[in-house]
Amino acid sequence: MHAIWKVIKRIIAVAAVLPGLGPALLAAWAGVVDGEPEKPIQVFDRRGRIVALLDAAGKGVSLAPAYTQVAFGQVEPRSPGRVDLALDLAWQAQAQKALREELRDQGLEAGLVAVEPGTGRVRVLAASWNGARFCDLRARRPAGTAIKPLLLAAALEQGLRPESALDEEPDGESPGQVWRPRNCEACDSTPRVEDLLGSTCTCALHLTLRLGPEEIARQAQSLLIRSPLPREPAELVFGSQLDLVELTGAMAAIWADGLASEPGFGARARGETGQALTSQNATVLAGLIERAAGGLPLVRGSTASGRDGWAIACSRSPERLCIGVRVSAPRGPGPPPLHLARLARRVLERFHLSVIGASSD
Repeated sequence: MHAIWKVIKRIIAVAAVLPGLGPALLAAWAGVVDGEPEKPIQVFDRRGRIVALLDAAGKGVSLAPAYTQVAFGQVEPRSPGRVDLALDLAWQAQAQKALREELRDQGLEAGLVAVEPGTGRVRVLAASWNGARFCDLRARRPAGTAIKPLLLAAALEQGLRPESALDEEPDGESPGQVWRPRNCEACDSTPRVEDLLGSTCTCALHLTLRLGPEEIARQAQSLLIRSPLPREPAELVFGSQLDLVELTGAMAAIWADGLASEPGFGARARGETGQALTSQNATVLAGLIERAAGGLPLVRGSTASGRDGWAIACSRSPERLCIGVRVSAPRGPGPPPLHLARLARRVLERFHLSVIGASSD
């Protein structure tokens, strides 16, 4: 029986790339495994399609292994031997395809997550495969400029307005003088809070000094970011490390009228929620993001080393989703600045277009 088990697992793994055939084989297998010493746990996606047969330790065969290896054990069983996930298997397949086609033979690691604003349900959690393992989607990586919306959220919640001026040197050496940073691309005179997303990190450092790292950390916690943020201002701006799921979940709150929902993998259960931003401030922040991205609900982030790129966007079709992508260069010299951020955006757009196309068929 053990030999048969291994053969069937191999067949289903190959069939996973063929739409509809993998779930059909898994469903058929689920009806004939009663002879196993320990009957596998059946795992279903949100549409009731069987996606995995796993043992109590999460080992077995899955049509969405990157998702199930993170989610299994974090979801309460619906009934003995059954687990229901928030996963959408068809979207998961499209995400894996987008990663595979955009990253081919570049020696990069990447992940894509799609979170439902307002509920936190994780519909997609896809990772690149290097031949030996999946990219670690919960690994903390430098967020770089992708942290700027968190700074803006803290500023708005503390009463600053988009037109509020940043009017002193960051080091406090020239009190009372207007600061006109050379690297503020968006502003031709006195930089304002609303210019932050279009500037480089000097403006972000100044805003951090004005608000205080503790206030920014408090705002991040209200957005349900669990990773600790540095308490030294420059380190907070240039060195904060976050994981893809928590940062995407935090951004989702902006497009959910300020309601933060902890990302979760279960089809029904909701995790911690809380009002992280007032509805008015969430609307203002969403508007600033779209203005900086040429009218798109898109945040891009890059790091000084060029080794990490981020792209996070809100989609309203076919369903409301907050989609996040991180691309990293784990080894060797970092690529040119902004290269990985652009690549992350291409992965995101390819996935989004494929999902829209599938929904219209």
